[in-house]
Amino acid sequence: MLAGQTICGYVSSHFGWRSYFRVIPFLGMISFFIQLPSRGESDGLGRPEKHSKPLQMNFREVLRSIRVGSNVLLFLQGLPGSIPWGVYSSYLHDILANEKKFSADSVSIFSFFPHSQASSLFIFFGIGAAFGNVLSGLVCRFFYRVNRSYLPLAVAIGYLISMPLLSVLFSPSLSEGLSVSVSFLLHALLLAVLGVLLNIPGPALKSILLNVNRPQCRGTATAIGEVFNNAGRIVGPIVFTQMLREGDRVAAMLKISGFFYVSAALSFLLRFTIERDEDAVQEYVQNMKLSPLTPMSNHEEKTEKDPLLQHA
Repeated sequence: MLAGQTICGYVSSHFGWRSYFRVIPFLGMISFFIQLPSRGESDGLGRPEKHSKPLQMNFREVLRSIRVGSNVLLFLQGLPGSIPWGVYSSYLHDILANEKKFSADSVSIFSFFPHSQASSLFIFFGIGAAFGNVLSGLVCRFFYRVNRSYLPLAVAIGYLISMPLLSVLFSPSLSEGLSVSVSFLLHALLLAVLGVLLNIPGPALKSILLNVNRPQCRGTATAIGEVFNNAGRIVGPIVFTQMLREGDRVAAMLKISGFFYVSAALSFLLRFTIERDEDAVQEYVQNMKLSPLTPMSNHEEKTEKDPLLQHA
């Protein structure tokens, strides 16, 4: 998403807005070389199912996903957590170019940034996002070794720290009385830090989603989660345009970012359910390993009758 905004800003300023749509399809061809792991491979099951499932079994997976407490919290937090991102992808570049007075045209600030100021700032946001994804993996590993119930707390803290930084980013004092170069550097630093903080929750919460679901239910749970995430990205611009009736775009941007507070609260509640749900999944996987000749689909029927597995 961030790369698209940056590429569009650079390419469009030189070759026109239509040129952007000629470049992106080539980047999409990378997906042809991505290999997905087999279902259950990371759990050591080694017996992935390759046949399609009947509709009744898929519906059963949906119901089972909804009954998992951690799943409900993960699904619900995805909606408010995605609302600001839907606005950032559509309006943040324009706000930097207009309200914050960073040119969207081809100008020279430094010798190594001879292009659009607003698009150049998105580079720093994107770099921060890349580091945030890497840092999220390290944070997950650390807390799973120390105490996994602290991981949702770390996610919530990341959201809470981001909010005052967002207020500073859109504050007029960050630009008043400063040269263009100094103002640019301050905004770039803030955007890089925000890129890190705002991109830690995503991978961390997805790792929790995988760990609290059985191997054969993870695809279903991920799909349900994406429905909530995509709904948030759609609702975000709609709510933002309604907020514009009562104020300017900067004020509306700060208000829309307040949805991160809701996501932080729901993420915090995960610390009370994550251990129970993950332990249930691990117990289920261990029972499957004890009967290696039994297909996953047969284990679904056994689960309904076996009291040991019913809570998974």
